[in-house]
Amino acid sequence: MASRIEQLKVCAFRGATTELVIAFDPGKPVTMIFGENGTGKSTIVDAIGFVCNGNLGSLNNKRLG
Repeated sequence: MASRIEQLKVCAFRGATTELVIAFDPGKPVTMIFGENGTGKSTIVDAIGFVCNGNLGSLNNKRLG
């Protein structure tokens, strides 16, 4: 059986300037992330991708600076 993420803690990653803790319900088969533009949905997905794959997601091809 595949591992499941139970909690994600994001601090100083992309646009997350304050610490954010998200608890996922392990009893649910699907988790939906939704919200208005600019509320951090991509930051959450990129943080999960970074933890799981070491991949920066939408930041991979961006130049910093």
